[in-house]
Amino acid sequence: MSTRLPNTPYELVFGKIARIPSNELLGPEDKLANYNDYLINLVTQLHVMQKNARENVVEAKIKSKKHYDKKINPQTVKPSCIFIKGT
Repeated sequence: MSTRLPNTPYELVFGKIARIPSNELLGPEDKLANYNDYLINLVTQLHVMQKNARENVVEAKIKSKKHYDKKINPQTVKPSCIFIKGT
């Protein structure tokens, strides 16, 4: 089973959408007043995206476990049964 993350791996590592040469010039929303604002914005975005990715992984694991558990065949063992390990 696979789950689609809303963010690309590049975004999860660098905290922003990858730019390619064919993209337009930076818009006013991409320009920050100074380096401190940029750094605070970057760290905040990284934390949010990593938290979302972590939650998605946990949800995928739960979903996978439910799917797996549907197919298991539970075994019952009576207390009177004795298992002898062969040598």
